[in-house]
Amino acid sequence: MSKLLAEFQLENGRPSFIERGAKKHYRIRLFLKDAPPDALTVTYQLDNSYKNPIRLIPAGDPAFAEYTTSYGDYPVQVAVRRKSNPNAIEFLTGEKLSNALKDNYAESSDPAIREAIKELSGR
Repeated sequence: MSKLLAEFQLENGRPSFIERGAKKHYRIRLFLKDAPPDALTVTYQLDNSYKNPIRLIPAGDPAFAEYTTSYGDYPVQVAVRRKSNPNAIEFLTGEKLSNALKDNYAESSDPAIREAIKELSGR
């Protein structure tokens, strides 16, 4: 079963971010673990506050990766178009960004990672 995961882009072993005012915009990679083998495209629907909230990733991109930044938490909708039924869109998940990060870093005890997730989730 496909699963949305997210990871921080690292700089010197710590989550990389851009400071804008009082907010840290963390650099993040979204990706789909165990994408269907016949997936043609994966679409990520980010928060509507993004200038371009719809991100379409074609087959051939490793794990259908999408690079973005975020200073807060929001649900990420994921949809797949498959070769077996190219005229249909299969909606996979509406996972929150913080949960996709937590799922990816479940085994991590790195305090910088834990703090960045906490900061993004608002807790």
